[in-house]
Amino acid sequence: MASLGKEVGRVKHADTDSTPLVGDKANIIEILTSAGVLVAGEHSPALDILLRDGALVRYERGAIATADALSDFHVVVDGTVHIVHYADSGREVLVCAFHAGDSFGAFPWMDDTDVSVDAVAMGAVSALRIRQRALFDAIRSDGELGLRLIERTAGLAAYFARRLVELTAEPARLRLRTELIRQARRHMIDDETGIIQPAPKHAELAALVGSQREEVSREMSELRHQGLVQKSNRDLLVRIASLEDIASRGASERSMRGR
Repeated sequence: MASLGKEVGRVKHADTDSTPLVGDKANIIEILTSAGVLVAGEHSPALDILLRDGALVRYERGAIATADALSDFHVVVDGTVHIVHYADSGREVLVCAFHAGDSFGAFPWMDDTDVSVDAVAMGAVSALRIRQRALFDAIRSDGELGLRLIERTAGLAAYFARRLVELTAEPARLRLRTELIRQARRHMIDDETGIIQPAPKHAELAALVGSQREEVSREMSELRHQGLVQKSNRDLLVRIASLEDIASRGASERSMRGR
């Protein structure tokens, strides 16, 4: 599996510029609604708590926080954040990537277990940060908010379960195609095509799918040759329907051989 050690460096921490958003209520509401934390047009006591505590935090490239600091809740406004786990051997494993509209923190680490993990800004990142205490106060005042966050956590658990199956049971080529489909689905431009903004680096894709950068580069070249992916300025167009069809045929063939 590709290591991110050379790319992120665990000892380097990002410079942080925390800017309170007090008074900018519309901005906070829009960010929380886009992340599925709030329901559009809904007002509750929880909203007042979140509005008082919300702060826009800007990070430069580097480690945002270690596990003990990830008790705070973050919604990514712009940029990409990687969650990197450190095995006992010192090996770095990219667990997942969060993009604009995604949220992280608060729940996965609130059981105080000794988890060796960093959140890493992959370039300039802006995020809305809400302190854990304020988030829990908001949950106590609004059970519906708690249910939405439970659904969010369940979704993350399902995602990690799928990743585990992919890493242990699927070939690297199929894992790459699945990851491209997953990322492109975030921004559909028509019924069959999605776009990844910006185009992911091959080293990042290799880390996400448990492969090597050279192998990913060869496969991406083949996908471009087949017209399944296409660079568009800084972005990557993905022919999702065609990729899904190929992936489905490959899975069926492997299933038949396993019988």
